Amino acid sequence: MATVVPFNHFLLVPLWEEKKAIEAEHPEWKDLSTSGVRVPSTEASKRNIATVGSVVALCFSFALLYRPAKVYQKVPTADELKNLPKIENKGIPKLDNKKIPKIKRESEE
Repeated sequence: MATVVPFNHFLLVPLWEEKKAIEAEHPEWKDLSTSGVRVPSTEASKRNIATVGSVVALCFSFALLYRPAKVYQKVPTADELKNLPKIENKGIPKLDNKKIPKIKRESEE
């Protein structure tokens, strides 16, 4: 997102607005076909330079903004889980043999 939004805002939107203005000025150009047209190599190299520039900007922003997750968290073994200290439940009622009352919902009534 750090590269897409500025790229869109500062490059694509002005070009799109300029294209719409040119189409409004010359409506007959909409009917022209571009199939079979040869693009000069100077124009193709401009396209390649823009592509390389966008990929470099994307990689640069990824390198700046990437924060890896913590990977090296210790996973407890079964013995460690068995040897956990007991927690005393003083003041907390136990529900061993008691039935928990069921709460009726409005849709069940």
